[in-house]
Amino acid sequence: PRTAGHLAARRWTWSARPAAYIRIPRDGGAVTLASQRFAVYEAARSRGWAEPAVYADADETGSAFARLTAAISTGQHDTLLIGVGTIRRLAGEMPGLLTGCARHGVAVECVTPSGHDGAGARGT
Repeated sequence: PRTAGHLAARRWTWSARPAAYIRIPRDGGAVTLASQRFAVYEAARSRGWAEPAVYADADETGSAFARLTAAISTGQHDTLLIGVGTIRRLAGEMPGLLTGCARHGVAVECVTPSGHDGAGARGT
């Protein structure tokens, strides 16, 4: 069985199929989708990983979140980058997301956007 130690050990290994999930804060806040997108691209780049597939929800539909969970359950990703602000927004969904990631061997890493305004962030 996979353990927390197993997932932690994978943290610093190569990720060939990373994913990232970002969501705009409910209050709008200073953290934009662009700054979150920049943060996940930079996190992947700094680790020498492939560019992540970014799932972004800019509204309350959660359609990107649904696509992400389906992709995880079908083995399309081996790592998930997720922003701190996004985690707060997903309080009710986090246990299910983390359980699915553990079940399918997907390591999860938290990313904190810097003060970057998103200028020059890549789009998907």
